[in-house]
Amino acid sequence: MDFSLPYPSTASPAAGPLAWLAVVLMQLRTQRGQGAVRTALAPVTSPLKAAVFAAIWVLLRRALPRSKPQMQITNVEGMMARNELYPPRCGHRQANNVINTYLWFDRCPTVSEITPMFSTIVRAHRRWRSVPIPGGWREVDVPLEDHVRVREAASEKEAIATLDRELPEAEWPMDRPLWAVEVMRVPPPGRSVVVLRVHHTMGDGVGLFQNLAEVATDLNGEPLQLPGGALPKQKGGLVAGALWYLDAARSILRILVASKVPFETDLPMLCPDRRTLTKPRPRKTLFFPTLSLPYVKRVKDAAGCTVNDAIFTVWAGAVRRYCEARGSDFSKPVTLRALLSVALPRLFDAGHDPQDKLLNSFYFVSVPFDASSPDVLARLKGNKKNLDVVKKTTLALAAKFLANHVGNYLPLAVQQETMADLVGRHSVVFSNLPGPKTEFMLFGQQVRGIQGVFYNIVPQFIGLSVGDRIFMNFTADPQVVEGLGEEFVSCFTAELEAMGRAVGVEGSCLWKE
Repeated sequence: MDFSLPYPSTASPAAGPLAWLAVVLMQLRTQRGQGAVRTALAPVTSPLKAAVFAAIWVLLRRALPRSKPQMQITNVEGMMARNELYPPRCGHRQANNVINTYLWFDRCPTVSEITPMFSTIVRAHRRWRSVPIPGGWREVDVPLEDHVRVREAASEKEAIATLDRELPEAEWPMDRPLWAVEVMRVPPPGRSVVVLRVHHTMGDGVGLFQNLAEVATDLNGEPLQLPGGALPKQKGGLVAGALWYLDAARSILRILVASKVPFETDLPMLCPDRRTLTKPRPRKTLFFPTLSLPYVKRVKDAAGCTVNDAIFTVWAGAVRRYCEARGSDFSKPVTLRALLSVALPRLFDAGHDPQDKLLNSFYFVSVPFDASSPDVLARLKGNKKNLDVVKKTTLALAAKFLANHVGNYLPLAVQQETMADLVGRHSVVFSNLPGPKTEFMLFGQQVRGIQGVFYNIVPQFIGLSVGDRIFMNFTADPQVVEGLGEEFVSCFTAELEAMGRAVGVEGSCLWKE
């Protein structure tokens, strides 16, 4: 499907103000405003002229009445739909834009059990029955059976290996609703695997899990409850308001320079071509052993931090252990960063269409790792301080503003190079999400395990808690991260238990039934 915006290209500022304004007027009236400035100003070389014409465009857009169609598509969502997030040299594929939710079951669900549940979701949410078009979405027919594929595997290990090999390379059709279900049937006593694949254009992981929760129940058959969150609020009063806006301005500046800061220290875990990202890298997913959430909570309570603070610090320590085993020297300061995926709460007006509430509300924030401090508690103190900046400032809100309200005014090449510059300066995209507080059921049986996998252009860590368990995985280039398996897992669990001992928590960090 062609996602290029059909803007008129015969008129430009050089052709005369009237002709140019006529084009912009038509774009505004037809709700093709996203990118209108970028398109109309493409031939303008003078910054002064560009500013004048942009000011005229903004005034016109505010003054003219225009329709407000349902299910608009944001700038970032449109770029993902067109696979234009990164420069062509990166070799980014549509498969890299797909969220893969792995679910494990004792008994393989049948197609007749799967389709009714997805029929409920499809009826309740328009994006599940639509395809992206310029500026929005178009509803289409959804033959549910065409979205479910069932295959056989001799063992759970074989099923995972097949999926890990095929999914990063799979073609992704954009001419039908952007979701699919892969079922790998494994004979008992092995566990069967169901992978729900959803293109990121439809929504982020939090929104998709909320949709899944609508058809899931707890073990008693009650509706599944998910944790919520709160936005940073602007406090009342003139001084507090001024400080809030000052912080927002500082946050915007910090985000703008994140793609131009020096690269990280060369370490064995870092991609050697991260400065240029000139070719696609192979991807392999490492599923960690299931961790005990009660153990991690005891550690965070004793240390006076949050679960995120603890996991973030343990990651930094695990990287240090892995790299020191390969000769890296941490006696001098080491530069290491994460792109933290921050999910903002979904806020809707009272009259908002209830079928149009699936969206992307996550944004990247650059956060440095403290991997240089000599002991685990010193690293925890440093990393807690780094994460507090995200929790207590407007960084996430500023990232949202820049991504969806400023980025669409920039030429496409500028947006793509900025994204490549940004991710190339971060060793990992870090996502740690709270899931339901209880175990849950789908397709009439208990879900035995869950993992969220994303084949990002740089290594990706995803953690998800369910009940008393934490499920985690790390997706990276196996040619770069040697020993992407037992060795790195050992580094992580050893660091977590070292943190536990440092604050007086004994025992194993692994979950046991």
